[in-house]
Amino acid sequence: MRFSPLFAVALLMACSEPPVVPRPDSFKVTFVGQPDLGSLKSPKPFIVDKTAPDKYTVNIEAMDRGQPATDFNGWVVLTVRPICPRFEDLFQKFVKLDSGKAQNVEMEVALVSGAVHIIAREVGYVQSANLDTAACNNGVDDDGDGFIDMDDRGCFYPSDDTEEGGTGGTGASPPIQYANPTMAQVQEPVASGDASPLDTCQMAVDTGWMLITRITNDGLYLTDYSKATWDPAGNKWIVTGDDVAYAAMFAYNYSQPINLQEGDCLISIDGQVDEFFGFTELGKPTWRKGDFGFCGVKGYLAGLTDVCPSKETAGECCDQACVADLQRQGRGEADVTASCCQESKCPADYACIDYKCRPDPEAPKHRTCRQRIEGLANTPADITTLMIDLDGTDYSVWDKSRLYRLAERFESGLVQLSNVNVFTEARHCDADGDHQINFADNQEKQCANDCGDKIDCVVWETYNRYNQWTVNFKDGVGVDQEVNMVSAGAIQDFDPLKLPGSGTKTLDKVIGNLRHLTFGRPPWILNVRGPDDCPQCKN
Repeated sequence: MRFSPLFAVALLMACSEPPVVPRPDSFKVTFVGQPDLGSLKSPKPFIVDKTAPDKYTVNIEAMDRGQPATDFNGWVVLTVRPICPRFEDLFQKFVKLDSGKAQNVEMEVALVSGAVHIIAREVGYVQSANLDTAACNNGVDDDGDGFIDMDDRGCFYPSDDTEEGGTGGTGASPPIQYANPTMAQVQEPVASGDASPLDTCQMAVDTGWMLITRITNDGLYLTDYSKATWDPAGNKWIVTGDDVAYAAMFAYNYSQPINLQEGDCLISIDGQVDEFFGFTELGKPTWRKGDFGFCGVKGYLAGLTDVCPSKETAGECCDQACVADLQRQGRGEADVTASCCQESKCPADYACIDYKCRPDPEAPKHRTCRQRIEGLANTPADITTLMIDLDGTDYSVWDKSRLYRLAERFESGLVQLSNVNVFTEARHCDADGDHQINFADNQEKQCANDCGDKIDCVVWETYNRYNQWTVNFKDGVGVDQEVNMVSAGAIQDFDPLKLPGSGTKTLDKVIGNLRHLTFGRPPWILNVRGPDDCPQCKN
């Protein structure tokens, strides 16, 4: 065989190139020992406190085309996935591998849910001994590609000492199964302030007994009533402040939810946690509505043992493929029903029995069960004089010295205020005649703020534009407190300025969902749902 001179030169050049140094295309990430990794049936509890994470020890081994890459002496970044972007840097670690291995590396995990993995990635990172002179933090285009420092795609972190990228080789640990957060974990602040610790994160809640307390034109209010109890002697529900602390949420849906009504219960709801001027919302929500089989068992567990079913059953309204799959996994009957069935497809007074829609032999009892559950969704917690124990000292839930933050535990909840006085002064603060308050105008601003700080005073322009009025009352330590009220649209043709009688007008009770507005004066708003929430609100 004869070769052309050109081919011979090319062959010689190829043979003279330096050998390619293998770089890892993947990694093995294994746990040391036998840590508890949870399971679908028994997930590990959600950890909301970032200062108290779970700790795992892992070994990392570099691999190249399925074989150990023992000549790799570089860095990997360890991360936890999936995780809310806000928390990525909290649980991130750079690890140096020697001869392709790193052993007994401790990794912390918190603020995650679902199937979670510890991920090792080769991103070209090289740790600099001096942050100020690191290639990705020195203000110089070190690799001459026209991009400097963190604008360079090869830079992973300011402490990275090279602007060159990596192979992207990746490895994942076996999954760790974490539960979704509870309603309280979404709502309760873990530090000073009133914001959710999960603000900006996509989260799901699928535990508790979530009942819808109100449907609005832009969303729904729901409360976890897991701690409520039925009083058979009094034939009523007992709901205390402690029972519903940090147990409610508003889901902002942009429009009125369809196929839902007050009293319905949800199996799960998810969305993005957002703070809207101090009011915690779940944005862009999706939900799964529970049927009577699911909700009735919740009632049974709460004390309705005489009228509610003690266990779930499944019917022909089930997705049979889903049922079969869960049965193969050895899941229980309750899991089958909650995951696969919609008893609402059965006719009235029919139930899902033995995987078929059949006449419900206990229909009268079950109708009573449904009615009592709907009654719970209309049972408020009276927080008028509620006291909160903090480190052995009792504080009013309305304590101003704590910036009203104790009331945060009842945000979105259905609450009652008793023996309240309606405002007596409607003050005009519009100085320029445009029928609104211009807070850039010092005169109008001062007038509105003075009225807002005065018990029983309402700014006329605010009332006229936003339909907000106030009631005031004595709290648990005898101090005058005040909240805003919104009744327009809920109580037809009612005008608090036209309440009959003269002098101070007292209402025996007002009920509604509590909203927070950081800059409001006062900062809490009670949204009534209808005439039953304020029986004396009549002209």
